[in-house]
Amino acid sequence: MEEKPKSRTTLFSFGQSCFDKKWILQTNELGRISHYICLICRQVANNALESHCPQHEDIKESLIVGEHCLKQYLKDNQNSCPIQPHENSVFLKNKLAQQQIDELIVMCPLQCETDATKGGETVEMVRVCEFKGMLKQLNDHLNKVCPLKVLDCWFKPFGCTHACFRSNLDKHLISAMEFHFGLVMKLIQSITEKLFQSRNDFQFSNLSPQTIISEIEKLMKSIQNKDNEINNLKEYLQFKEKQIIEKDNEVKTLLSEFQRKFENEELLKDLEEKNTKMRQENEQLVKLLNSENKEKEKEEEQGLNGNDNFYFSALKRSPIVSFNSIRSSKVIKTFTGHSNKILSIDYSSFNDRQYLCSGARDKTVRVWDVKTTKELSIFKGHATDVYCVKFSPYHYIRDRCFVICSSSDDKTIRFWNFEIGKEIQVLNGHTKGIACIQFSPFSDGRYLCSGSDDNTIRLWDVETSKSLNIFKGHSNYIWCVEFSPNMTKTTSQSIGAGYTICSGSYDKTIRLWDVETAKELITFKGHDGPVKCVKYSPCGISSIYINRILSGSEDKTVRLWDIRTGKETNVFKGHTNWVYCVEYPQFVDIDTNGSDIVCSGSLDNTIRFWDVRANKQSLGFKGNAVRDRGIICFQFLPLQTNTVSKQNEDNHCSLCYGSFNGIIHIRG
Repeated sequence: MEEKPKSRTTLFSFGQSCFDKKWILQTNELGRISHYICLICRQVANNALESHCPQHEDIKESLIVGEHCLKQYLKDNQNSCPIQPHENSVFLKNKLAQQQIDELIVMCPLQCETDATKGGETVEMVRVCEFKGMLKQLNDHLNKVCPLKVLDCWFKPFGCTHACFRSNLDKHLISAMEFHFGLVMKLIQSITEKLFQSRNDFQFSNLSPQTIISEIEKLMKSIQNKDNEINNLKEYLQFKEKQIIEKDNEVKTLLSEFQRKFENEELLKDLEEKNTKMRQENEQLVKLLNSENKEKEKEEEQGLNGNDNFYFSALKRSPIVSFNSIRSSKVIKTFTGHSNKILSIDYSSFNDRQYLCSGARDKTVRVWDVKTTKELSIFKGHATDVYCVKFSPYHYIRDRCFVICSSSDDKTIRFWNFEIGKEIQVLNGHTKGIACIQFSPFSDGRYLCSGSDDNTIRLWDVETSKSLNIFKGHSNYIWCVEFSPNMTKTTSQSIGAGYTICSGSYDKTIRLWDVETAKELITFKGHDGPVKCVKYSPCGISSIYINRILSGSEDKTVRLWDIRTGKETNVFKGHTNWVYCVEYPQFVDIDTNGSDIVCSGSLDNTIRFWDVRANKQSLGFKGNAVRDRGIICFQFLPLQTNTVSKQNEDNHCSLCYGSFNGIIHIRG
């Protein structure tokens, strides 16, 4: 028995009303569509328009409406603005918003309606449409291939009223062939009778039936051509109507600006006086904001230093450790699970718990409980080596979510929520492997920089997943990137204004970049091999470190550079293999006649401490020759208080490192 199509409600309309939000949310998170909700109907905007009314310039969020909703609202409300009542509202097309809406992934709306109306009824024949694609592809799908699309019979113009699913149309055409032929002949007979009524104009009585049918076919083709011309004309008129609306809106905007600016000379003079006064007030406000921002940064830094429940390496660059504890330390914890070389580790603490994350050549990202050394989560989404891992401060500060970010040789940057054990976000854009990532010390870590084998650095907005800037200049792989920990004085409000990025590359150079403009500022040359690691001098430590960059290289050396002069100030030699990691530890109990210490880890299986003033090694550790076979990465775990007593200093200092053999150790 043939299944009869049921009448349907409408979830979508390409030319009219906005898209049903419940349907869109079947395949999209609410956060993905929240910026595209129509202010009038509260559904997802169709043909998105954005308000450009001068009256709403102070409203920061996007003011989006659907085109059909706006037309209907203006018609029903005497052209009053739907945001706040006023005349001469100005709405222009937001092409970027519409592009984002067009690229939303949706399921077939006919399938969605079928699921919604099926309820608890028993259905003998269940039709399923498995379409899941972009919204802009939906119209083509529905018109060409959707099995749930209800089509009219081809012989509807002759009087057949049958409608059925696409897959049943051929069956109907075959089974009703005799019926359709009868309808055609009936129409021909009717036309013939009418034609024979006009014998004075044309003598059909002398024509054969075949000639009559031929003339009728010509007449029908002529009618069809006229119909096509009419439809084309309708489409052209609709297109012109849209253009007229856009031009009308532009004219309204220009008229509004003209009325505001050139009403009379007295108004212009008054505006000039007000502008002068506002400039003076703005200058005072900028000074006040800069002062408040500095105080806020100091308070945040003090708050982080005194709060063990909230620590991220991206926001606090100067680890506070006990030199006496380091000197007498031994391996107290070991983390096993990776089956290949550890390439990166990171530390974070929140909610009274301490965590490590690690990435390795075994393609996995893992999370560990520092106290118990237990593996808490393992993520296997990357297709090849995981080069770098970082805890995300932005997701924690914004949403209190526990998120790790990782980069891989598979060209992707991925975000993992280790509380729920799922991948939540992917950044795509680099054309080769991504060796390094770093969260910004500003804007609560909202921005991320990455260095790649494609010889470029990218700046990303974590909230929108968009690539904001591309930094080009290196001629070979980029292996390490770092944000400057503090900003230089500036009045610019642009993203990253006053901050810089430092990068190290296989082209043997270190380069300094302006975050705001993406311009290269300085190139440091001196290493005889690829640069494997770089670190800015952190805030609040010895004056000898001010405006310094620390680096390690495959040439087996550790070097200090002066940012102001672009010159090398120190070279530390002693490692017998590649130097993979460097750090500026901040010691709270050192007593070495005012000397300053930097630290390095190497594939020669040692961690060494260097006296900057004396330019020589002051302390060193060696990893286990069988279990470790080389130090690839390390990190000092921060103190839980700002002071260290002799009774408990051994409990307040930890040095964590990852080894060539895939094992992580903590010395304490």
